[in-house]
Amino acid sequence: MKLKFLAPALLVVVFASCKKNETNTCGKTMADIAGTYSLSKLEFERSGAFVDFTDSLEDCNKDDKLTLNADGTSSYQDAGVACDPPENAAGTWSIDSEGRMSIDDGGADIFSVSTADITSFDCNTLVLTGISPGFAGFSFRLTIKK
Repeated sequence: MKLKFLAPALLVVVFASCKKNETNTCGKTMADIAGTYSLSKLEFERSGAFVDFTDSLEDCNKDDKLTLNADGTSSYQDAGVACDPPENAAGTWSIDSEGRMSIDDGGADIFSVSTADITSFDCNTLVLTGISPGFAGFSFRLTIKK
């Protein structure tokens, strides 16, 4: 009689203790990275350390959206608080064979990156690091989120 209850109880314990292995399946490919992003953080390197400059941006730029399409086209939307004049633009983006990313946001320049290393990508947050074209010798780190 006890065996009737023991076998089902053991099965429940065995199945309850099994965990599904969840692995991050996002690569650093255009298909994986494609999506709509918002600015999370913009940092510049100063004296060997990255300093957050996000708060120094105009409020109308902090809530904008960048859409990266898998076909290499992009669009920039002046979302939320609109700048004067509002900026909406179309551009392109790419990833080269060495895993460096370039973004042309169509002239809005908030998300524009000539060449940057994909520092990390977790399917939601993309971090790019490179040399700032506007400030020779300074590195930047751009964090954007889907």
